[in-house]
Amino acid sequence: MDHSRAEPNPETPATRQWESERGSMKPAAPSALPDGVTASTITQYRVGSYTYTSLDDALAEHRRQNKNH
Repeated sequence: MDHSRAEPNPETPATRQWESERGSMKPAAPSALPDGVTASTITQYRVGSYTYTSLDDALAEHRRQNKNH
C-alpha cells in the first residue's frame, strides 16, 4: 500500500486547490434584484446578551461588564 502524499502542483496555488474542495469563504453572489431593492451586510457585535452594530458601543458595554473583574 502506497502511503506517499501527492506533491503540490506548482502551476496550481495551494489556495486554489483548497477552494476547489469547497473551502472558499466567499459569499454566494446575490441573485438579481429588482430596481429599488438593495442588499447590504451588517456587522453585529454581541456582548453578553446585548447586540450592537457600533463597535464603539460594544466595546463600551464590554468595559462596563468587566469593570468589576
